[in-house]
Amino acid sequence: MNWDSAINKHFKNKPPKMNFDLLMEMVAEVMDSGATLLSEAEATQKEIVVKTPVIRISEKMWGKEGSSDREIIQQLLGKIVSRGNTLTEKIKSISDFLESPPQTEDISEILTNIILLDTLTNIMVHFNASAAGFTFEGFLSALLDGFQVPAGTAGIQDLIDGDENPVSLKLLTDKPGNVHGSYRDLVDHFIDPGGLKQDRESGQFVGQAGGEGKMTYVVALKSFREKEAAQALAGTEYIRFYQFDFTAQTFFESLMSDKKNVKLLLLPQDMGQPPEQETQDETYNPIPDDVLKTLVAGRNNGYDPGTAWAYRAILQNYDSEYAMEILADANVVPHPDPDKNKKQKMMLVNPDGEPITYKKLPTGDSRWKKVGKQTYQGYLDYKTSVNILRDALAESPEKFWGLIARTSGYEGNAGETQFNIHANYYRGKFYDQNGFGYVGQISVGRGAVNDLAQKYASILNQQIFDLFEKVETLSNQINAYFVAGDKSQGIAAAQTAKQISAETEEYMDTEK
Repeated sequence: MNWDSAINKHFKNKPPKMNFDLLMEMVAEVMDSGATLLSEAEATQKEIVVKTPVIRISEKMWGKEGSSDREIIQQLLGKIVSRGNTLTEKIKSISDFLESPPQTEDISEILTNIILLDTLTNIMVHFNASAAGFTFEGFLSALLDGFQVPAGTAGIQDLIDGDENPVSLKLLTDKPGNVHGSYRDLVDHFIDPGGLKQDRESGQFVGQAGGEGKMTYVVALKSFREKEAAQALAGTEYIRFYQFDFTAQTFFESLMSDKKNVKLLLLPQDMGQPPEQETQDETYNPIPDDVLKTLVAGRNNGYDPGTAWAYRAILQNYDSEYAMEILADANVVPHPDPDKNKKQKMMLVNPDGEPITYKKLPTGDSRWKKVGKQTYQGYLDYKTSVNILRDALAESPEKFWGLIARTSGYEGNAGETQFNIHANYYRGKFYDQNGFGYVGQISVGRGAVNDLAQKYASILNQQIFDLFEKVETLSNQINAYFVAGDKSQGIAAAQTAKQISAETEEYMDTEK
């Protein structure tokens, strides 16, 4: 049975000829109109009951260029996609609209953001972690006007944005928020001997690859766990976005931020020793004990600059080469504040008069005494390996990646194959200021959807949401008739269609 014929038969005495497309156009006209049937006094007192269109959520098609699903999500996100060129700009646009709604009467724009929140909420509620991540990739590829990369193809990117930047998405729970991945797969992105990874016509195309290339990581941290998603998203939760772009330089820096990566970066012993370096003096202790006793003691965490504790912490925890650098030409001078007994104490300062400071370096920094000494059978120690890699990076990215391809992590010989980027590396920093870090936040959940609708209660028309609900009912009734053979639902579908038509015509009459 043809649905258009069924509709026409029911409305045969009513011009113009009615069909499903015209019915949907009428619904769309109500949705796109900025008018309201209520007086201003009524509007300020009403509360919107939100019922949005049901967007078919596809795991595979949202991120595919040219697909009908992609066309739907692009239409939905049309106004958002057109704003800004970067993820930061787009997320900020959405975030600003949700947190500080602009004074607008553009119902299409308002509904776009409401349906966006509702759709993201449905993804988080109805999909398991793996499927939600994949579907979220499709959403992000549509937002960035790019395309999702099918599973099993070359490279580690999940999508490629509109500027051909490869993007890897990590949808994680807020705590702990550490980012893990295959060290070898990430390194392989930057090794492109034949240039095929940069050739769009090649089956190995992965966007901006090679020694001078980059790989963008987008980390989306949820404020809720998968097992509690349905309950949590009955209210208001959030997804916070962070971004960092791996290049040769940032790859090196980020891996040295965590000591779990030490066994990834070891170079083989057959590379020989680096250029001659000064022999480290483990007994280095430039301040005599009698002078040390005059220094302000400080707290035992070593963080009080210029104190005896800071001095001891430097000698105990830094390798002697770095300790020598910090303590070079240090002087002992009177402390500006005497102790409680009015006794003059001293403090340790550098040649510029600044108190000598013991700083907490990143846990993977080779200047830590214990970290720098770490090694594995057949490999150089960590400090020596890092020095060689740093010299290679200063020469060229290509030489750097050539050496990285010989590290213990690439071969997997030291028992570590996964890189780890601790959340502390990117939290507390801002992408637009630091080049990596926080991008923006989107609120999700039924509470967020309803809150946004209520903020525009004076503009939105309840009739819009009622029509959405009736269209959903109509869809369910049609399915029950054609799929399950329930004739009563076929009749009910005709009645629902009649109601939609009547309410739409009534609305249109008020606009004449």
